Amino acid sequence: MKKIASILFTFLYVFAFSEEVPNFKLRGNVSLVVDYMTEYRDGLRFDNNYMPVDTTGIDFRAKNDPHHSIGDPGRVIGGTWGGIQAKIYANYSISTPVLNFNNPLMKDNNIKFTANYEISPITTNFGAQVTFTPVAFLIFNTGFLVGPAWKINDTLAGLGLNNKGTIQRLDFGGPVFQQWFSVTFQMDTAFVLPQQVQKWTHFVFLGTTTIKYQALIGIDYNQPYMYEECPGEQLGGWRLVADALLGYRYYIIEDNDFDKGRFIKRDNRNLIVTVGMYVWLDYLDISHFNDSPMADGWGSDFAFLNFGPAGQIDLPGNFYIRLFAMFRNDRVYTDDTVGNLYYQDRKYADYNIFFRFAGGFIGWNF
Repeated sequence: MKKIASILFTFLYVFAFSEEVPNFKLRGNVSLVVDYMTEYRDGLRFDNNYMPVDTTGIDFRAKNDPHHSIGDPGRVIGGTWGGIQAKIYANYSISTPVLNFNNPLMKDNNIKFTANYEISPITTNFGAQVTFTPVAFLIFNTGFLVGPAWKINDTLAGLGLNNKGTIQRLDFGGPVFQQWFSVTFQMDTAFVLPQQVQKWTHFVFLGTTTIKYQALIGIDYNQPYMYEECPGEQLGGWRLVADALLGYRYYIIEDNDFDKGRFIKRDNRNLIVTVGMYVWLDYLDISHFNDSPMADGWGSDFAFLNFGPAGQIDLPGNFYIRLFAMFRNDRVYTDDTVGNLYYQDRKYADYNIFFRFAGGFIGWNF
């Protein structure tokens, strides 16, 4: 083991400091995200398919309540102020040119190896990824994350099992394993226009489609589980995830040389503002798509979509701030099953849109 560690250290040292190894870049990033998530009254029907933010709870647990099936204990919907999420992300990468050619689309082709780490108050994950850029507008990425979770109290835990509608929070559980394959298309219109108008024409598009596997190791494939205090409707298997940003970027101060060296330029003077509309397909469950479709079931084929304004300010010294405010869709259940305790005992009827969360990142590239 010591010999392997010594070889690895020597390898990294050579690529980091040897002048005989051309064009290698080393980059790191650390960021903190904090957001407030509103309470929502899950599954209720509202006029115009819009659910207003409301912290009032609705109790459907009475024995003869018409909103749940006979023999079902019923449930309370809503009744809290929402919640706050926080997580720290960190990564470090080594990249090198690959398949470079002397043209604008391929002169910056590269492959990048990245180590990832993230931690929240109730979970942590370790992982790695490989990113290949064969042409300026296209990026391929694959990687994995794995990590455990723990419990703080009876209402806050990283993992729990959904036992017919009752969440059994685990004192310590996991690991949760995540693996993905993604393709990203990116474009900045300024770089295909004459230089004299480029400053004012940075209309940007960034879109990623991901096939992702996620599972809580050690439980049955069809056992629903809760992860990071979600509603407890996660199922192991493959899912489709996607996101896109359409926006406008303005360079107030532009430092063209900050990213050209082996290490990022520490006295970077960039001051850049980007604003746009962000759309995020939380997930579409592929493995369980046909378990109970919306046509006559609880909606295993429902796609959870978030959307709203987002922006980023790149600051001198390689700092940045991102802000976002997101709306989301959710399932509406029939009036006679919306009060059922277990989500798989409800029947899909319609959808709602509601304001879900707002927050921001603060980060540093190094």
